[in-house]
This record gives sequence, C-alpha cells and structure tokens, in this order.
Amino acid sequence: VDHMDNDWIEDHPDVAFGHVQSFGEELSRVSDAIIDGTLLYDPNYTDVKVFLDTQSEAGARVLIIDPITSADGQGQPWIVDKDMILFCQGIAKKHGTSIIMVTHPAKSGNLKLIPTLDALAGGTAFQRHVDAVLWLEKIEPKEFRVTGACGTSDIECDRRIHLLKVRDGRGQGMMLGYRFKGDSLLLAEQGVIVRVKKE
Repeated sequence: VDHMDNDWIEDHPDVAFGHVQSFGEELSRVSDAIIDGTLLYDPNYTDVKVFLDTQSEAGARVLIIDPITSADGQGQPWIVDKDMILFCQGIAKKHGTSIIMVTHPAKSGNLKLIPTLDALAGGTAFQRHVDAVLWLEKIEPKEFRVTGACGTSDIECDRRIHLLKVRDGRGQGMMLGYRFKGDSLLLAEQGVIVRVKKE
C-alpha cells in the first residue's frame, strides 16, 4: 500500500488525494468505528472496565486492550486479574462483544524464548481464565511443511502463530504459518505447520 509511504505520497499527491476522495466514505466508516482509549493516562482496571462497558453498551463489536499490562490492577494480581477477566467475560456474553487482551513475553534473559503460557507477561489469571491464547512470533524466513485447503506443500513463512490455548475449539498446540505482506500490512495465512523443512 503506497499510501502508507510518506515519500510516495509526497511524490504522487494528485493520485493520493484522488484515492482519498474515491474511498472517503469507506475510510470514514472505518475510522468512525475505531475508538481510541489512549486518552487515559496511567489507566487502572476501573478505567478499563468503564471503557469496555461504555463501548460495548454503545454497540462496539470488537474491543482491544493493548497492552493489558499497562493498566494498574491496584491490588493483589491473582485476585484483581481474575476479577478483570470475569468482568470481560460478562461484558462479552451480555453484548456479544469480542474482547482481545494484548500482552507480551515476560522479561527473560533467554534470547530464544519458547512460546508457552508461563512466558506471558502478567499474572497467571491470564493463562487460566481466558478462552484462548495466541502467540504471534516473528521469525527469519524459512520453509515449513504446511497443510492448507489445497493439500500439503513446502512454503516459506516469516511469522508463526502458536495456539497455546483453545478452550472452545480444535487446534490446541498447533502452529499456523504466515507471510507478512508489507504492501498491505496484513498477514497472509499459509496453513497449519506440520514440520520445519530440513535443510
């Protein structure tokens, strides 16, 4: 997507402006659906709950807290973290909203951190009480044996998603292979990784 490149926009202002005019209605519809909660400085769990409750009540379909570890739980983690997750579950059931909490790997001296539930930043409640845990990993491009809709083949991937926890579906322990597409800033799913192709 050249429109993400400031140099390209500067060199092609007429084309860029024309595209904005052509797709202005769609862009406005998307931007109107995004609510930025970063206006809260140093938020705590109460702030996050108010935000989730207000936006889900207003009809928001997907709510993302990125990262949840930036919010102050203001209490004993094993209690307030569980309470936060149970609150989110209640909101999701009441309004049909999907709530995504983003966290990061815990600090570790191990440069080759293995994706596991124990390697997540945050309290153990984020392992035990959530419905799913997906770990996105950036890797050096390499070929994997991948199974997809059209069978099994060897495909180069530069991202993996580890399905560390899948409570209501199949796939526990699987890895999905992806390619990052810089022109669109999207991940293109390649399929389920069966094994790493030997050199």
